[in-house]
Parts: sequence; C-alpha cells; structure tokens
Amino acid sequence: MSDLTIVSNGSDLAYGHSIQDFSGTDSSGAKIAFVLRATDIYRKVNGKWLIEHEHYSVPVDLTTAKADLMSKP
Repeated sequence: MSDLTIVSNGSDLAYGHSIQDFSGTDSSGAKIAFVLRATDIYRKVNGKWLIEHEHYSVPVDLTTAKADLMSKP
C-alpha cells in the first residue's frame, strides 16, 4: 500500500484513498500482478471507525481506453 491519505471532518465521517499493489498466482498457477486505487468512506459508530463504503478502480490507458493493470503511480 502506498500514497495513503485519510481526511476527516473531525467527528464521525472520513474518507481515504490509497494505491495498492497485488501479486499472486491465478487458478492455472501463472504469476499475476496488478495495481488498484482504493477509496473508502468511514463512519464512526459507537466510538469505532467502520468502513461504510469501499470502491476499487484501476488506471486506464487513455489511448486505448482499456484498463492498464501494470501502471504505477
């Protein structure tokens, strides 16, 4: 995880975003790697911060309009 930023209203609502690198193997055993951007909305309930909404997106190659899973920030 990199570029983690969290902003709060100071009481009960916050949002955050980060860049997340993933790697592993797919179901056929081939190695895979990709980059996602995560955006979260947090709400404080009974003194605990909970994720209320989570969204993942991938970079897009503007020339081809296709996902670019290997793009680095």
